[in-house]
Order: sequence, then structure tokens, then C-alpha cells
Amino acid sequence: MDEVMKLESSELIHRHGLMNELRRLCREDPLSVHCYTIYYSMYEYGRVEVVLLTSGGSIDSYALIWFGSRFSIQDVYEVHIWRPTKEVVEEIDIVPSKRADIQLYEASLT
Repeated sequence: MDEVMKLESSELIHRHGLMNELRRLCREDPLSVHCYTIYYSMYEYGRVEVVLLTSGGSIDSYALIWFGSRFSIQDVYEVHIWRPTKEVVEEIDIVPSKRADIQLYEASLT
């Protein structure tokens, strides 16, 4: 059964099954969005939200929403979406007056 979850970084790092799945994905493709997701969740505490679409314990799609660096003078959202799906994209909340840089990974153009 598919499930959509919206988690802050503090919630994600305590979900060991999801973190293990992200680590597995990162090992398969070490220069990918998965490594950003793990890094930002652990080191940009309180500035990260992740929307996940899961099925049977595996991650089918997710979005990493990062609310700018603590060292940045700009108020910027970075949004990294892996395998974009309607369910995940609909859960992304960005303040309309803020700038957002959006990157898509493994997106289907059909």
C-alpha cells in the first residue's frame, strides 16, 4: 500500500527503516540526491522537510525541501525531487514570495 509522509529532518533521522533505504540508494549512486538528503537531514537540522512516497518499506519517490543555509543571506528554498510523482509534488509547500530552485532527478518526460 502506498503511503505519503511529510517529515521534518528530526523525524526522518529517527525512522531507521527510511534512513537505511536512503543509505542503500546512496550506495547505489553516491553522487546523487540521496546523499544530499542524508547530509541535509543530519547537518541542516531544522531547515529540512522531506515528502516521501513509500510502498512496502521502499521509497518510490521523494522531495527534499531545504530552507536555505544558516550561512546564507538569501531566503531560498532548494527543492530536489527524485522520481517526481503527483502525490509528492502536491505536498510541497513553498511560500509564494520566496525564491525556489527546483531540481528533478530521474524524471520521466512522458
